[in-house]
Order: sequence, then C-alpha cells, then structure tokens
Amino acid sequence: MRKTTYIILNPAAGGGKGKKFCKCLIPELEKRFGKDYLIKETSRQGDAIIFAREAVESNAGIIVAAGGDGTVNEVVNGILTAGRSLNDNFDLGILNCGSGGGLAQTLGIPDSVSDQLDLICESKPRPFDVGFVIYLDKNKNSCERYFVSECQAGIGGSVVSQVGMKLKHFGGKIAFGSVALSHLVHYKGSEMRLRVDAITSATKKMIGITIGNGIYCAGGMQLTPNALTDDGQLDLLGIHEMNFMTRFLNFGKVYSGNHVNSKYFSLTRAKEIYLDSGPSVWIEADGELLGKTPCRIGIVPGAIRVRYR
Repeated sequence: MRKTTYIILNPAAGGGKGKKFCKCLIPELEKRFGKDYLIKETSRQGDAIIFAREAVESNAGIIVAAGGDGTVNEVVNGILTAGRSLNDNFDLGILNCGSGGGLAQTLGIPDSVSDQLDLICESKPRPFDVGFVIYLDKNKNSCERYFVSECQAGIGGSVVSQVGMKLKHFGGKIAFGSVALSHLVHYKGSEMRLRVDAITSATKKMIGITIGNGIYCAGGMQLTPNALTDDGQLDLLGIHEMNFMTRFLNFGKVYSGNHVNSKYFSLTRAKEIYLDSGPSVWIEADGELLGKTPCRIGIVPGAIRVRYR
C-alpha cells in the first residue's frame, strides 16, 4: 500500500513567497503522487511541529517541509519529539521557498519546484545529523530545541532578533546582511567561557559563536565553511572581539568562507559545547530566536533521513 506524502507548507516563508509557491506546487504534486498527498498549511509559529508529529503518527512515507530553514527546523523538531524511534519508516524532503535557505544551499537543492520534487522522488534517503541546544527562555526556564543547520549565540542571535518579516520580502541576503552591517557598528562583545568536549577555555571577550552542522546560513554566509551534515560532529566558530574597521573588513569574507583565515576567528570540531556569558546573550537556531545563555549544545548523529543528492 502506497503511503501518503505529507507536505507541511509555511505560506509566510520568504516574506510571503510560500503562498505563491503553493500555486505552482499542487499540479506538480498531482503529477507525481496522484491523490496520495496531503498539504497542511501553517498559520502560526509551532504549527509545523504539531503537523510533523501528526504525520509520524499517521505513518507517513515522506514528510516534506516546504518553507525556509525555520520551517525545516519545526518539522524536524516535530519528528524527533513524536515518540517514535529514529529513522523509523519515513524520510524528510525539503522544498525551499524561504528567505535564508541555508540548508537548501548546503544540500545543493535546486531552485525550481519541479526540480526539487524530482530530487525528493528520485533520491535515496541519506543519514543526517541533527544538533540540539538547551537554553533559557524568557522566563529563565530550561528548554531544548533541535536544529538542522546552525545555532548562534551573541551577535548572530541579536541579528535574528531584529530581522522582521518586512525585511525578508527583500530576500535573505539583504534582510540578514543589512541588520548584520548595523551590528558591526553597535554590537558589544561579552565575556564568554566555553567548555568544548569537557575542556574548559579561559574567559574571553567575544562577539559570539556559531555552531554549524551545515555550511550556509543567513542568505549565503559561509560561517562554518567545512561543516558536514553526516560526520557526527559540529563545527564551532569563535568570533573574537575586534575593532570596527577589522569587523568591517572581515564581514565580506563570511560570504566566501575566507574569514576563517583571520586571527580573530577560531574554528574547531566538537560533539558537545557549553557556553556561559556575562551578560547573557541571545541564542538563535536556523534563523529562529530561542532564548539566552547559558546553553549546552550537542549532536545526535544520523538522527533523521533526508532525501538529497
């Protein structure tokens, strides 16, 4: 018996691009799946988590996240909190129509709806690592969240806190890049202490850290240019304090990945990271604002199966 394909669509993705995407999507779905598909549209934050859990409980064959990195994030969180064993009976497909689209860039997902669906239908599932972060919410309660592409604390979290839906209409590079540029001038570093795989570092003045499971984020930035989604490790980028001119000179390099050659950045691989800071700083994951430090970040190797080449 053919299993139903669940498409979880965020019509607000990409500053509303998801709604236009849906019109192109339906005829393409009918070509490939006939009537054996179901579209669930999100209307508020958290819907994709609920729908993904429902898809798992319904024994879906393929669960497709249609949106940006935030939509994929919610779908994966729904899958991994549904109470079923990892990699059980279903695969994840990605239809990208978001503003950032970092994961789609990392996985080499094509632009057109037709090509993206061909990729989902024709590719074999591959194991995919998933990160997790334990942090404090606004009420200082401990919370946990899975992430697929990246997690940032400090300047990256602050940027996400100020990127609104209106900016996302202009695309991820402009939305995230414009806010990041203003942060080059105004953002102040914090005293941060890291514990990486049980080794504690000295407290240092830092602008922030990026934990990468993938290469791209925020409209094309390659903050962790060597990260792999299936190596069982996370790439940790430390962004050390620097003056305005050095910040400005290094900013353009994050789009090529050449910033890692600067002495103001440090790059290592890890399985578990603990971060504390004074004062507390914002934390984001996959472009979604979560909470504040302190936090613990780790990885679940091969947590899900994703269809990509």
